[in-house]
Amino acid sequence: GDMITVIDLKNKVSVVFSNANGEKFYVSYQITDETSNNNSGQCADVTNTKLGTKTICGYSCQGYKIPCPAFSGETWVTSSSDFSTSYKNATNSYSNASGFPMLAKGTITNSAGEKTQYFSEVKDVKKNSSTVIKKADYKSAFATE
Repeated sequence: GDMITVIDLKNKVSVVFSNANGEKFYVSYQITDETSNNNSGQCADVTNTKLGTKTICGYSCQGYKIPCPAFSGETWVTSSSDFSTSYKNATNSYSNASGFPMLAKGTITNSAGEKTQYFSEVKDVKKNSSTVIKKADYKSAFATE
């Protein structure tokens, strides 16, 4: 489906709006100023291999191969000041990669051993956009929001 991520650094929040097959959901995340090692649990001892650099949407990104049992694949992150460096998502939760994930792909394996293919790529970056998104048109992905 289509996803739009809105990063509001002033209010320290990131909201991901998703429209998949007519179902509209949002997930919001607090952005912290803390620098943390997002690598946890079964992936704590995994060493990521650097894949080099490439440009995605005009941003220089460092690539990492992630050989973790929970997520195997690759992620490409940027450390540009346009993004929060403490941003967490599904892929850099399993990685020592710090920065904003511009591209991630691979396989996520849950505790039951079920595998899901994962792909996420930033296609466009609009700073100070005047795009209007009506949050009321979306349901929270979590019942508590």
